[in-house]
Amino acid sequence: MVKIISSSAKKICDQINFSEMTYKNNGIIIRFKDQGSVQRYDYRSSRAQREAFRRNASVLFDCFWKYINKTGGSGLYIASSEDAPCRVNRFDILYSVSKSDRVILTDSKKITRRAFMKALRYELHPVFVIENGDLAIMPTDHLDMFIASKDGAYPEELNPLLETVEW
Repeated sequence: MVKIISSSAKKICDQINFSEMTYKNNGIIIRFKDQGSVQRYDYRSSRAQREAFRRNASVLFDCFWKYINKTGGSGLYIASSEDAPCRVNRFDILYSVSKSDRVILTDSKKITRRAFMKALRYELHPVFVIENGDLAIMPTDHLDMFIASKDGAYPEELNPLLETVEW
């Protein structure tokens, strides 16, 4: 299911103050423990570096997806707090996210993964918000995720490569 809604990240997310980029309630960061060895995305990377990035990105997305599924929500809003620095193909459903005052509501893992990976490559600045608005997640190109939640529910199980840091 995919619905395009006329709204904005500010309107659907009760957990983040977008003018100050602060959390209204509980905030954490999930990141790799050994930040120095994490391969970030660079379009000029070698093949080996791109493979390392894909492995890191998959670990982070798997953590994200498990966490989203544990919330029990049926849908996930994908919005952007600012314009994408790179153009998104206008035939891609994520094109709507790069337009101001547009939001996607979806339960598709494929679309969610594409938006997540674009964030890690600095091609999109999405905010993922569960349907009831109690949880917001912002992945970054530093291969981490900022999480704001109403009740402070944090992931219980993490990949051994990852750690949780209070914000």
